[in-house]
This record gives sequence, C-alpha cells and structure tokens, in this order.
Amino acid sequence: MTPNFLNFKESDLNKYIYRIVPLSRLYELFEKTENVLVKPSMWEDPFENFILK
Repeated sequence: MTPNFLNFKESDLNKYIYRIVPLSRLYELFEKTENVLVKPSMWEDPFENFILK
C-alpha cells in the first residue's frame, strides 16, 4: 500500500474532482488537445483579498 500524503480516506479515492475553468480555456483545451495545469499563484481570482481592497 502506498503512503497517503494527502490524508484522503479510502472512500474518497473513487470520487470525482471538478475543475472550474473559463470558457476560453475550455475551448483552448479542445483545440490544442492538451490539458494545462496552472500554478495557483498565477490564478486570477476576483474575490482574492476582496475585503482588503
């Protein structure tokens, strides 16, 4: 058995993980047929630090 570094329960291993992407990225995924993962530091989140702004 491999170590569980993410602390998932055994019952969670068969669940789906959803990814929310802009529609333009979805079209790009279909056109280029490559799935790109972007670093979280590069995400554009309009609600990040919303209260501080």
